[in-house]
Amino acid sequence: MKNLSNFNLLIIILLFSSCRQQPFTGTVHIIPYPNQIAIGTQYRPIGKNLSIYLSPESGLDKDYIEDLLSDTGVKCKFTNFKWIADLTFDIKPDTIGLEGYRLVSNDYGTKITASDTKGLFYGLQTFRQLITSQNNTLVIPFVEIADSPKFLWRALMLDEGRYFKGKEEVKKLLDEMARLKMNTFHWKPFYIS
Repeated sequence: MKNLSNFNLLIIILLFSSCRQQPFTGTVHIIPYPNQIAIGTQYRPIGKNLSIYLSPESGLDKDYIEDLLSDTGVKCKFTNFKWIADLTFDIKPDTIGLEGYRLVSNDYGTKITASDTKGLFYGLQTFRQLITSQNNTLVIPFVEIADSPKFLWRALMLDEGRYFKGKEEVKKLLDEMARLKMNTFHWKPFYIS
């Protein structure tokens, strides 16, 4: 009987020691790289269901957020309660400047604050890039990011007069531009004379 209780104790100790959070061993790949970033040594599992709080003045579209994060394997559920959300978006005037944002991820969740909707949008793009897989679990590292664009004009040009792509390819290109935080699209359309 004593051997059995010692064996049970050993199993319990092994279970608890394996549940301990491992240090963050991944690297952070963000394009473009933020102005200021502090990367912690831990990460937070975000699971398959992510609760999101959008402040009323955020201006972000719920369907777009769901579509964007579904590529990573995350399913979104929106809540009206800020304190229980895993991810919060909040407008705070004079946070960091035009189109800038602050992203803080820690034990309590991830908070993205910005002066305007564009800043929240770019913070969302960074959040998406931070999601990685560690031990078959979706995680986000503990980070503190303060970022704003170096240039107000971040553009891409498509010359469809020379290289015709079609409507669907142009839509994909616009999505990729948004993910890379580019804000201007120069389009030379195809003309038939």
